[in-house]
Amino acid sequence: MLQKINGLWFPCSYTILIVANTMMVEPTESESLDELKKICEKGMEMIRREYIKIKIS
Repeated sequence: MLQKINGLWFPCSYTILIVANTMMVEPTESESLDELKKICEKGMEMIRREYIKIKIS
């Protein structure tokens, strides 16, 4: 089963991973929200690349 996230379709296992990781991310005093946003964007890009690999296979 697929779920649409930010205009892209992902297997539900990715959705669960994203939700679980998002819930565990909490800023520390030394981290800004911008830094956390960059981390999340990097993670989403990794998932997009993996999704494309799966789709092409």
